[in-house]
Amino acid sequence: MLLIPDFLTLPLSAPSAKSMLQSNSPSHMPAVPKTNLLVARCPLIIGGCSLSVTHRPFSHGVRKQSHLCCGSDHKPRGNGQACQAGTNSNFPLKSSAMSEIQIQLPPSTAIAYPVLVGSDLLPELGQRVKQRAPAPSCALISDGHVAKHYLPIARSSLESAGYRVCSFVFAAGEANKTLATVSAAYDALLSARLERSSPVIALGGGVTGDLAGFVSSTLLRGVPFIQVPTTLLAAVDASVGGKVGVDHAMGKNLIGAFHQPSAVFTDVSTFKTLPPLEIQCGLAECVKHAIIKDVKLFDFIEHHLAAISACDSAALAELVAWNVQIKAAVVMADPFERGERALLNLGHTFGHALETLAGYANLAHGQAVSLGIVAACHLAVQRGEFPPASALAVESLLKRIGLPVRIAIADPAAVLRAMGSDKKIISGRLRLILPTQQIGKARIATDIPESQIMQAIGYIQQQGALPHECR
Repeated sequence: MLLIPDFLTLPLSAPSAKSMLQSNSPSHMPAVPKTNLLVARCPLIIGGCSLSVTHRPFSHGVRKQSHLCCGSDHKPRGNGQACQAGTNSNFPLKSSAMSEIQIQLPPSTAIAYPVLVGSDLLPELGQRVKQRAPAPSCALISDGHVAKHYLPIARSSLESAGYRVCSFVFAAGEANKTLATVSAAYDALLSARLERSSPVIALGGGVTGDLAGFVSSTLLRGVPFIQVPTTLLAAVDASVGGKVGVDHAMGKNLIGAFHQPSAVFTDVSTFKTLPPLEIQCGLAECVKHAIIKDVKLFDFIEHHLAAISACDSAALAELVAWNVQIKAAVVMADPFERGERALLNLGHTFGHALETLAGYANLAHGQAVSLGIVAACHLAVQRGEFPPASALAVESLLKRIGLPVRIAIADPAAVLRAMGSDKKIISGRLRLILPTQQIGKARIATDIPESQIMQAIGYIQQQGALPHECR
């Protein structure tokens, strides 16, 4: 029989527990400094041995001692009594009935953040970020196209504000919004020894914002996130609301999280270096907001399209602010998309399927959304929910903007199958957003037969070659 003390004090560099148990007396145990680790009472299992210790870690005088029983049968081992492994009369075991412990967390603090829209904000970026996320270091994530125009200005401003800046630049394009790019970003940012207070700043369009946001939501279990959109699409849509993520071979944005930014700084001056296609794609999201919430915004776009297309700063600033107000109101009412926020997906279920089938190449997101909006409007018309004249007005404005309303589709059934991988499916049913009654109103529909969806896909289908961007 092995006699052991009530508790063991183990030095951090002590011999193994097994070697310590090979002695026959506690007096043979090595002397231990007071600062070493205290292992309190618990049943100890080593190989086939079970060790039970009386719980008197701080008692004085003679300590009670326990028995070491070898084997799993708990039969007597030399003292004529069965071993009661892990039990103690002073601490009787409770009933074996299932226990349920309720964990009640305190209400989460509401997240409030500013969205600043104006001209020439980029040179002031450092000081503005410092007000929202003070830290000794930060990360600046951008794609190759944006970096050559604006990364030096942004980096200089951040360094002037006292930040140690780690820059990560990736190849531009939706095809690079992947876990592989995220992993490369992790390598760069972790090597730079960022801290939990270090903000990750997204400088670029929607792809950059989605990817950098996902990195910030997962790095060190979450760090502050700052959006600096440099495209119209990102400014009016992707930068607001906290949806972040990357694409998967089975669909767009299937891997992601909700991670609200600490601030959004939109410098409309950066839009002046955009190609026309980027302005067109941003306007697709603006038209979407108008259809679901505000006919006056629809009228504004119709009347000021020339100024917007010419990147007039005043027109752009008003357009961005108007759209942000619409999206912010929806997001504040439903931050995790459990209801009304789904309205913001008008055209996106159709559009994401088209993007997936295109391999995220040769079809820009705004172009896909435009096609999805046309399909949704046609579907609503066929169901008697939306006036044909309103659907024609929507299609006419999209064409004026320069967005596609028809596309060559080799296999319409493949579009429907791709829609089946949409992350917003509930109980196996697609959730489609349909305009209803008039421009400015929409609803969530989950009862659409596949035959009607196929008819809507057929409506946007066009045989023959299209412009290169839409193939």
